[in-house]
Amino acid sequence: MIVPGTGVHMNNMLGEADLNVGDRRLSAGKRMTSMMAPSIVLAAGRPRLVVGSAGSIRLRAAILQIVANVVAHGLPVEAAIAEPRIHLEGEHLNLEGGIHPEVADALEARGYDVVRWNELNLYFGGASAVAVEGKGKLEAAGDPRRGGAGVVVE
Repeated sequence: MIVPGTGVHMNNMLGEADLNVGDRRLSAGKRMTSMMAPSIVLAAGRPRLVVGSAGSIRLRAAILQIVANVVAHGLPVEAAIAEPRIHLEGEHLNLEGGIHPEVADALEARGYDVVRWNELNLYFGGASAVAVEGKGKLEAAGDPRRGGAGVVVE
C-alpha cells in the first residue's frame, strides 16, 4: 500500500522484534536495518540457484533449508520450497506441519522445547527461487505459504 500523495510504501517491518529492538528509535536520515538475504549458489562458477525469502528472522533458516533441499537432496526447486521447515528461536524449536511426528518426538526426547505446527505457515518464510539444472534448463517456484508461483518463459 502506498500512502496517497507521498510515495511512502507501508509495510509490517516495525512489528518484528529483531528489527525493532527495545526502545530504539530511528533518527532522521537513518535507515532501518533489514533481514534481506537474497542468496546465489554457484556451481563451477556459474549460478545454480538464486533464492530469497520474506520472513524476518526466519528467512535465513528458510533459505538455508531450500538450498540444502536443492543442492544436497537433489529436489526440484518447487519441491524444495514446499518441504516443511524448522526454525529455532530462543528456546523453542518450531516444526512446520508435515514434519514426521517421530522426528518431533525424538527431538523432544533430546530436550528441545518443540512447537508443533499443524500445516505449512507463512511464519516459516515466503521464498521464491530460480534454479538451473544440470543441462541448463531453468526452474522457477514461489512459496505455497504465500500463494507464490514460478514461471519460466523460453
